[in-house]
Amino acid sequence: MDAEESFQAEGSGAPESPDPVAKREEGEEALLTDENEEGIPLEDVDRVGRRVELALCVLYVVVVMVIFQGPLNIEPTERPIPVQYLESTGDYIRNLSLDAEHNGETISDFVLILCGVLLPLIFQLILGYVVHRHSDALKGIQDRHCTLCAYFTSFASNLMVTELLKAYCGSLRPLYYYLCQPDEKYEVCLQESGSLARDARKSFPSGHASISFSGLVLLTLYLNQKYGTDSLRNNNPPPQVEYYRAVRKARCMSLVALLPMALALFFSSSRLHDNEHFAGDVVGGAVIGFAIGYYFHTNIWFCRGYQ
Repeated sequence: MDAEESFQAEGSGAPESPDPVAKREEGEEALLTDENEEGIPLEDVDRVGRRVELALCVLYVVVVMVIFQGPLNIEPTERPIPVQYLESTGDYIRNLSLDAEHNGETISDFVLILCGVLLPLIFQLILGYVVHRHSDALKGIQDRHCTLCAYFTSFASNLMVTELLKAYCGSLRPLYYYLCQPDEKYEVCLQESGSLARDARKSFPSGHASISFSGLVLLTLYLNQKYGTDSLRNNNPPPQVEYYRAVRKARCMSLVALLPMALALFFSSSRLHDNEHFAGDVVGGAVIGFAIGYYFHTNIWFCRGYQ
C-alpha cells in the first residue's frame, strides 16, 4: 500500500499533456491578433489593402470617364442619312420613325447621376453605418468600403459597355432629323453642334436606362440583403413563432426594397416619352445595367463569403 501511495503521489506531480483543441484555439487567436512576417499588425495590413483597393476603384472610374466622356470620346459608326428620293417629283421622303418631335428631357443628365447613383450611394453608406454602429466596427468599415467600390466599379463598367455599344452600333434616334438638321439633298448634317449630330447616332442602348438600373439595383440588393428575405440566410434561425414573424417582416422589407427599381423604371420610360429612344433601346439598356449591377454586388463585393 505504501508503494502504491508513493507511486500515485509521484504520478500526480507529473505535468499534464497539453489539450490539442485548446492549443489550436490559442493559435487561432494569436493569428488574429498577432503581427505578420514583416512585423506589421494584421489590422494595419487590411487597412492598407482597403486603401489600395479603393484607390484602384477610383482610378478605374477616372480612366473610363476620360476615355468615353472626355476629349477621347469614340466616334459612333457613320450611317447615310435615311431618305427616299422620288425621281418623278424630285421630292425627298423622310423616314417617319426618325422624324419625331422634341419634347424636352424629363430627366436631365444631372438628375440621372444625382438620383440614380450619388443619392443611392450616400443613402447606402449611411445605412451601413447605422447597421454596424453598435456591433462590429471593423465590419462596418468593410461594409462602407465595399459599398464605395461596388458603386464605382459598377458605374464605370456600365458606362464603358454602354458607350462601346453606342459607338459600334451607330443606331439612329427617333429625333435623328431634328438633331442632324440635314441639308436639302440629305447628304450631310448641318447641325452646328458636333456633339448633337454625334449623339443622333447613339440610340442603342439607352444610357439613362443602363445607368439608372446599374445604380439603383445595387441599393435594392443591399436592402434585401440587410433587411429582406436574404437576411434570414445569414442568421441563426430563432424559435419557431418568432421565425415566422421574422419571415413576414422580411417579406415586407423585400417589397419595400423594390422601390429603387420603380424609380429606375420611371427614368427608363421617360426616354420613350421624350422621343429620345426606341423601346428596344430602353429594354437593352435596362438589361445591361441590371446585369452589371447585379454581378458586381452579388459576385464581387457583397458575395456570400463576405457575410
